[in-house]
Amino acid sequence: MRALCSRSRMTSMIATVLLADAAMAVPDCLSDDERVRAARFRHDLDRRRFTVGRSLVRTTLAAHYGCQPSAIRFRTGRNDKPEVEPPAGMPPLHFNVSHSGDLVLAGFAPCEIGVDVEQVRDSVDLCNVATEVFSTNEQRALTLTPEAERAPLFFRLWTCREALLKASGAGLSGCSRLRDELDLGLPPADDQVVIVDGRAWRLMSLPFVADHALAVALGDPDVTPDVIFL
Repeated sequence: MRALCSRSRMTSMIATVLLADAAMAVPDCLSDDERVRAARFRHDLDRRRFTVGRSLVRTTLAAHYGCQPSAIRFRTGRNDKPEVEPPAGMPPLHFNVSHSGDLVLAGFAPCEIGVDVEQVRDSVDLCNVATEVFSTNEQRALTLTPEAERAPLFFRLWTCREALLKASGAGLSGCSRLRDELDLGLPPADDQVVIVDGRAWRLMSLPFVADHALAVALGDPDVTPDVIFL
């Protein structure tokens, strides 16, 4: 995988999605509080995913704002969603992070953004979970899908919905409302505009990577993210 993005690339960024391996080497740029949080994880993989995700956020925001990663400050936004405190006179850059298995996904944009990555696995009771979060049409199609193809379809739908919930700031509390309001199509389109609460969102289902489903949601349908594999 490639090294972290250079400052010159990120300064002119419109929107960027970074995909990293949880085992990649990252700069030592975490705050004291973040180091304490990392140390609390019992499993090394959880600790690595947190550290890589936080480092991606700090180095990318620092490159964008032209400062040191340690100078980045965060605040709590709507529905407890973390936000960056931008330098005086500069607009905020929205960000979101997700991790699953060995992968870490981080998204950055001038508009609301949500990202989700999920390792495809058969251990989940797919049809039962689907009744809680998927539309009636999606549930029916999932049930009729051959068993060998069911898990990839489930996680493609799941990541799309989760990315949209994270972008909107609704979180898991919005699952039931979104279930009734949104029908993504089967399979969901790679790139589509969906309407939620009268607002248009761009929703992208990215190609599978090492048995992981990935999705990105953006609050501006005209913004196209640059997807970078590190």
